[in-house]
Amino acid sequence: MRQIKRESNFELLRIIAMVMIVSHHLVYHGLFNNILTQNYGNLWAEGNLSNQIAACLFYPGGEVGVAVFFMLTGYFLCEKKQGSIKKIWLEVQTYGLLMVLFYLISNIIGFKYIGISQEAIFKNMLSYVLLPQMSGVWWFVTAYIMLILFLPILYNVEIKLNKKGWICFIGCSWFFFYALSGYLYTKQYDLQIAITYFLIGAYIKKYCKNERSNKLYNILFLVIAWTGYSYGIYLTSGGTNTLIPLSIIRLWPVIKYIFITLGSISLFLMFKQLKICSGMINYISATTFGVYLLHDNIFARQWIWNGILNIPEMYKENYFAIKVLLWTGIVFGVCAVLDRFRIQWIEPKYMKVYDCIKAYVRKKFNDF
Repeated sequence: MRQIKRESNFELLRIIAMVMIVSHHLVYHGLFNNILTQNYGNLWAEGNLSNQIAACLFYPGGEVGVAVFFMLTGYFLCEKKQGSIKKIWLEVQTYGLLMVLFYLISNIIGFKYIGISQEAIFKNMLSYVLLPQMSGVWWFVTAYIMLILFLPILYNVEIKLNKKGWICFIGCSWFFFYALSGYLYTKQYDLQIAITYFLIGAYIKKYCKNERSNKLYNILFLVIAWTGYSYGIYLTSGGTNTLIPLSIIRLWPVIKYIFITLGSISLFLMFKQLKICSGMINYISATTFGVYLLHDNIFARQWIWNGILNIPEMYKENYFAIKVLLWTGIVFGVCAVLDRFRIQWIEPKYMKVYDCIKAYVRKKFNDF
């Protein structure tokens, strides 16, 4: 089988996007979620100003990182009529079973999950065992698989559009499917995020192949978007500024989507222009999806952020920003090593079993 040559600039972007997502999860699940649920009292006020600013600066990475991943999907799959979900399906099933084992071990050693009922734990265990791909326990996985299943429809729409049609299509998708639906939080919002950024990535592939955007402008727009988003998080989390009208603060749930889109496009265009060829980058990049599955699930979240690292206490201490960077790197590194083990030793075995079952079923079907 012909090996697909990976572009290391995009693989590096994939790594950076996942690092940003991990840092977002650290401050979101370890800090902001505890602020919302008041599991630790008035936690926001217990951090000094520099820690509050640091927490807000790490926050945008999650949503920008997710947008980048869907843009990468659009960039590389927009010219295909269909995509394969076999590999991702089996990988998710493997980690679903692993998460159930992880919970059972946590329960044996006496770890207590805060704010999760026994009924919720039981339902999640069933989901991880039976259908982790489509049950929403990993929302990104469900949205991605649905996006791949929608590829034939998107392809048939794409080939009929000219450049103006693309811009109108993306504009309508951004406003109705993304911003407005995000404000209302519609039932299929996760899929709508996927489709919107898929279309943006596809547009860049189709119409920006040879165009080189200004690096300085990309950096400037990224800084503006990141700072604007961070400042909005600060204001809505308890920060105060009499210069900002209350009406503007109330519009934050809509305004933030402009910053996310601006930031993700700027970051994507910056890396698109790079020329990198690195086997090591490609080697590490192959683990990014596994890093996501390992660290962001209902059983691992509290164990990592509130148990091992105790982010609420870390937030009250000095040098919070440095510690976030350090632990983000460690969590990413540990998960990447674990996923390399799966790729090297486990994946070949279950892929072989899958191929055997597929051949057997096909033979029986033909005989029938």
